[in-house]
Amino acid sequence: MDKIRVMLADDNLSLLKLLTDYLSHKPDIEVVAAVSDGVEIPNCVRQHGPDILVMDIIMPRRDGFMTLEALNDMEPALRPRVIVLTGLSRDDFIMRAIRLGASYYMVKPFDMNLLYERIVEIARDQPQSITAAVNEGPEETLDEQITNLFLTLGIPAHIKGYQYLREAVRMVSENHDVINRITKMRTTVLVQGNYSSRARKPLPQGVSRIVGCKSHFCPYHSGHFWPTLC
Repeated sequence: MDKIRVMLADDNLSLLKLLTDYLSHKPDIEVVAAVSDGVEIPNCVRQHGPDILVMDIIMPRRDGFMTLEALNDMEPALRPRVIVLTGLSRDDFIMRAIRLGASYYMVKPFDMNLLYERIVEIARDQPQSITAAVNEGPEETLDEQITNLFLTLGIPAHIKGYQYLREAVRMVSENHDVINRITKMRTTVLVQGNYSSRARKPLPQGVSRIVGCKSHFCPYHSGHFWPTLC
């Protein structure tokens, strides 16, 4: 029986190596490619022709949903079965992935042996219930909540200022009074007019567009981008 050709895609390099090492030792599995950038996935699929693609949703430059859409545009003979392996467990994300063609959805943390079994089952046309992969797991962390929020709003991870926007949301989430203090500080600085032109550093265009800034400058914090000040 031919080996199952598996391609892995995850931006966590440690996990990517762990998966590669584990699956490479399975006698019926051949890991044909492992990538950490979402943009590389379609070309690698064309080049290596995997039977199964194990992929995270959160990927640099192109997330998993965009990748699933790109795979749907390929010829059916080139299109692999997709197992989504991610830390996002919201029902709407699961259903969206399934609608876009994912064969299975598994939530991190996960069991390596269970992943292997699902790869074999799906490759041999014996898929299990999608909901079997969704475990109860711990409550979402703040980082996961912010990631889910940005995905819901359609904010891609590759835009300029993404990390600054995440930090701004984190600051307000941890201390709701921060947003009020920032507004007061901004007003005081603008009234006093005591900032130099060198302190006016441009805010990344993507951030200014998302937060609805009227100006591309944050006059209060010299040398830093702070979306919440705008």
